[in-house]
Amino acid sequence: MAKKEKNSAVIEENDASVVDENALHTDPTDDEASLNDAMNTNGFKLFLLRNFIKLKNHLAIIPMLLVVLSMIILTFTLIYHDYAVGVLIYDQYNAFLLFVNVLASIILILIYMQVFSKKTKFKKWVVMSCLFYAVVAFQLWIDFRYLHYFDVQTSLQNNVIIVKENSVGALAKSRFYTVFHIALLFASAALSVAAPLLQPFAKKLHIKVR
Repeated sequence: MAKKEKNSAVIEENDASVVDENALHTDPTDDEASLNDAMNTNGFKLFLLRNFIKLKNHLAIIPMLLVVLSMIILTFTLIYHDYAVGVLIYDQYNAFLLFVNVLASIILILIYMQVFSKKTKFKKWVVMSCLFYAVVAFQLWIDFRYLHYFDVQTSLQNNVIIVKENSVGALAKSRFYTVFHIALLFASAALSVAAPLLQPFAKKLHIKVR
């Protein structure tokens, strides 16, 4: 009986070694195969493919990039907005709202990081999601309010200010970047909703490298 038990133990060990050895030689996934093909071509294709795989497996990165871009656009075009605030006839809150808009764009990034963090608990996720869309709506309100005052005061029918020739370019840039900021906010909000829904389909996408 003891010999039979020893023989069965030896057989089980051999079977386990075979299983472990087979586990080490699993077939590569489509992403791994694409990366191996890209390594045999050139470094540029490998760089693009690695970033594509990260992006398709984590679609939440796209809204994050748009939120960061909207903050950069608003911050680096402050010189045009500040000039427009000084030229156009606004109420006393416009300069303050411009500052609040910049501050809100920075806070929006921090909120988004909490919304799509895997460590965020469900209750906190609900609160942060509501805050995210509330801040987006608040920024949109500020931008549309600015455009309303801008269009009313610079239109030919309701021209209540004298626009000098050297200020036309700055005002036009201020309006353009405000519209661009609005478009980025809408896109980031829409993609933040669509990203979790499209994630399962995006993971199935694979590229064949030639």
